[in-house]
Amino acid sequence: MASLLAPVLAGCGSEQGAVAPGAGGESETSDGLACTIPRDEIADGGVGRDGIPALSNPPLVAPDDPAAGYVRPGDRVLGMELGGTAVAVPHNILWWHEIVNLDLGGEHVAVTYCPLTGSGLVFDRSAVGGTEFGVSGLLFRSNLIMFDEETESLFPQMMRQAACGPERSQRLRLTPVREMRWEAWRELHPDGLVVSD
Repeated sequence: MASLLAPVLAGCGSEQGAVAPGAGGESETSDGLACTIPRDEIADGGVGRDGIPALSNPPLVAPDDPAAGYVRPGDRVLGMELGGTAVAVPHNILWWHEIVNLDLGGEHVAVTYCPLTGSGLVFDRSAVGGTEFGVSGLLFRSNLIMFDEETESLFPQMMRQAACGPERSQRLRLTPVREMRWEAWRELHPDGLVVSD
């Protein structure tokens, strides 16, 4: 069990190794990105940038497809509607990847999850031109910090906006999401899709 939790704890669990001492207000990270949050509250999660690999448009399958067999009835999922299609992303995918970038039905979202804080949020990526998000390996108050792959701006997940870099203060629009057990999602959306194994 300990080996299964290692990537989770490394990605969201460490508060040691702040990026640089902060003075509040506008500050800079060690790589020169201007920030709106105190630098001493940005911690190194110990895995490095992309050390936890975000997924980009993973295969989606029907609930009864054999590739969905890894999802057990009681497993938690984040579910949303994208372009009129119900899509579920299981927690057990998010524990290993923390971010799943999806493009479906003309919508571009980042499904995000931080196992340490238990926060699952889905963001419309149009505010950043549809660019994908990755896992920075950094934490803000023990919460996942995402980065956009175009400008490398840093977005603490629960702030819902960029805190460092060229996009700082750029807000992200939330996409409605439901968190529930897989069996309940399947019952509500029998024709929906789920991230395959």
